[in-house]
Amino acid sequence: MKKRLLGLALSVASLAANAAAPADPWTLVPALPTACYDEQDDFDEILTARIETISAEISRQEQLNGQIEDRLEALDPQEWMRRIMDYMMENAEEATKAMQVMQSLGSETTVESIQKEEAGEGEQTQALTALFARQDAALKTATDPIFAKRNKIIAIGADPEFEVLSRQLDQEYVQLCPSAASYRSTIKMEAVKKYLMRIAEIYARREDKRFWD
Repeated sequence: MKKRLLGLALSVASLAANAAAPADPWTLVPALPTACYDEQDDFDEILTARIETISAEISRQEQLNGQIEDRLEALDPQEWMRRIMDYMMENAEEATKAMQVMQSLGSETTVESIQKEEAGEGEQTQALTALFARQDAALKTATDPIFAKRNKIIAIGADPEFEVLSRQLDQEYVQLCPSAASYRSTIKMEAVKKYLMRIAEIYARREDKRFWD
């Protein structure tokens, strides 16, 4: 009962402390690149900046939450209820939002939520590892014969065949270059950061530049 009261009190206190709802953190997710090479855009720099921004916002919110929780824990339960009731009577709309937050949490404990989230992270990691393995295998199958031919060329600058083979490598790579168009996560704030980190992991596999440049 005490935990549920604290949860409701935190919800109400958070709404009171933040009269304006925070911006949707998913707006920090940049448009995914369409280029297959790092040199063709500044996506890496943008992604790094967005991750730093969401990390700072998470730290700020965690600090604020801790301060609110400390103040509420210091109150007598009866004083909690009095303040909650006073706030709810004066701010009916915000109180309704707080109740909806509590209802959405249901009876699931924090430990259970963490365990589910960690299990989901593990599944995502395994899925990405499998995806990368398939991609690497496909790329190796397509490009190894071309690399073998190109590596036999001694006069790199003078032999036109070297450029022909390099262009073939580009064509094969572009067909299989990293893409995250279908990758999505679901939880706010931490999920956005984790999503950005996953995207960084995926697009870090792009080649710096074309083979024939």
